[in-house]
Amino acid sequence: MFSLYSDYDDEGYCIYMFRELAARGGLYDRVFSQYGPFYMLSFGLPARLFGFDWTWTSARFTALALWIACTALAGLILMMLCRRFLVVLLGEAAVFFLLEPLTWEPMHPGTPSTLLILGLVACGVAMRRRPRTAGAAIGIIVAALALTKINIGIFMAVAVAFATIASSWTRGPVQRKLRLILDVALVALGPALILSYGYAPWKATFACVYVTAAVALIYTSRAWDRNDSGKGGRTGGASPVASPVASPVAMATGAAAAGALVLMVALATGSSPGGLIDGILLRPTAHGRYANVPVDISTIWVFWLLAIPATRKGLERLASTKGGARFRRKVAAFRILGGLILLAGATGSLPAHGIAFLPLSVLALMPPPKGSSNEITNRASGDLFAHRLLVAVAVLSTLQVFPVAGAQVAPGLVGALLCALVAVDQGMAEWLSAREQSIGRPIAAATLALAVLLCALVAVPAGRLTYTWITRYQAGEDVSLNGADRVRLDPTEVTDLRWIASTLHDNCAELVTVPGIESFYMLARIEPPTGYNAPGPMMLKGPEQQAIIDKLDASEGPVCALTHPGPFPSTARLVIDVETNELSPVDTPKLLENYVKQPGWRLLGERRGYEVWVRG
Repeated sequence: MFSLYSDYDDEGYCIYMFRELAARGGLYDRVFSQYGPFYMLSFGLPARLFGFDWTWTSARFTALALWIACTALAGLILMMLCRRFLVVLLGEAAVFFLLEPLTWEPMHPGTPSTLLILGLVACGVAMRRRPRTAGAAIGIIVAALALTKINIGIFMAVAVAFATIASSWTRGPVQRKLRLILDVALVALGPALILSYGYAPWKATFACVYVTAAVALIYTSRAWDRNDSGKGGRTGGASPVASPVASPVAMATGAAAAGALVLMVALATGSSPGGLIDGILLRPTAHGRYANVPVDISTIWVFWLLAIPATRKGLERLASTKGGARFRRKVAAFRILGGLILLAGATGSLPAHGIAFLPLSVLALMPPPKGSSNEITNRASGDLFAHRLLVAVAVLSTLQVFPVAGAQVAPGLVGALLCALVAVDQGMAEWLSAREQSIGRPIAAATLALAVLLCALVAVPAGRLTYTWITRYQAGEDVSLNGADRVRLDPTEVTDLRWIASTLHDNCAELVTVPGIESFYMLARIEPPTGYNAPGPMMLKGPEQQAIIDKLDASEGPVCALTHPGPFPSTARLVIDVETNELSPVDTPKLLENYVKQPGWRLLGERRGYEVWVRG
């Protein structure tokens, strides 16, 4: 957390959105952001009320607190769904280390979004105890997600709707039609999003893996229906414990109340209705046109496509087989093995991308075979809503890695990791309950071997990562620049950052960075020219870019430009045309890019690909 700086500087971008919102107000009108008002106000408004500045140090401590909160919430979910303390403990450790990529860009909305998604699942688990309160909380969280990143809000709304309708005990014609519509929407959502910005082989592979996982989720969820009908169930005639379902009214009320409150606060702090529409809906939907970072999934998806019919047949057999002890142990072994494979994939212990194993998430929802004990059957039936919600969240969460599969991959796999641990725990419970008399040496040995394997799957990658953190921090040097207390980086990098910051501070009255490298405003103690600070000029409309140029031209002192090629070349991006304010592909930079290439600029020096130019 305190030993890394990413050149693309999403950290500085987020910090300066909060700083500018605290100083100027008027979110989306005077301050640029491609993220929703809940996220912006949650971190920008306290800075305005209490008068503190966001810095590298404060941002990293806040991100660390959110990271720990995500880990604790994941542990709480596992504690409520699982029976074994070892699974809960290993799950917390696995989630903590899985989310390490979030340290690449502290305060990016991926961290609070992950916390909200885990909170959503926790509310689904709590549905069994307090359905009305949990339903209202689910609505509030979905609204908060939609007003943080609209795409994630839509994904989670679909997940909640799917779990609610599928778990409803009412099987009238309206419910059946609505369920069919939701099933189709669930399957079609992934391909519609992924292929909406054009075709590429990796997009087709990603879409196929998603469709396979979504179809498997629907098959597995519907396998419970004959038991929910009350025709005997899996306990030899006893009806299974009913799974409480959230009230749509409670969820809608919670969502409406939370959404209205956030929008009213945004309007009260200077946002206009048009600005809110632009910031919540229009700018985010254009983000996929700027750049795509592929999800590197191999053609293993062909295996999953072939596995769909086998999965369906297996579920039908589970529903019809009387289930002797030997058969139940086979089912348990299958669930454990699949959960371990999914866990290994999610934690990076396998060479294939973790998303390639997404269809195995349905093992957390697979119904127990007939003949299972009343305890197992009743527990599974009572938590059915929670399991449906968890698996739906796991499947839909992977879509947030599109279009940029960077640090977003980690939060996209959290749901799958939880499904893996739940599947292993359920398999262990079924394995032990299927014994005829006593545990015996073979079962005891298998259980011990499984525990050792679980520990290894989590401990090995965690140990490597911990060693990297410690050695990197110990080898680092204090940055010792404004707002960078406690941050230690490679000595060579520190020397370059100090040179850039001091050169800018000593030679500039105004500064523009192309692309947006906002951290250097803080490090050099220079205020940005306007509140339109973005990771790249192509994300700004023509008038917003022109406002920056006008402010620079009006400066009475020297103007500096800090340029850096960034993670993507400018020619691969799309910019907004000055005349039409519409996105269009170009082969040459425009506006701010052209501004810093005009005659009259003098190069002061270059470090680590950063070039410092001065004019005047």
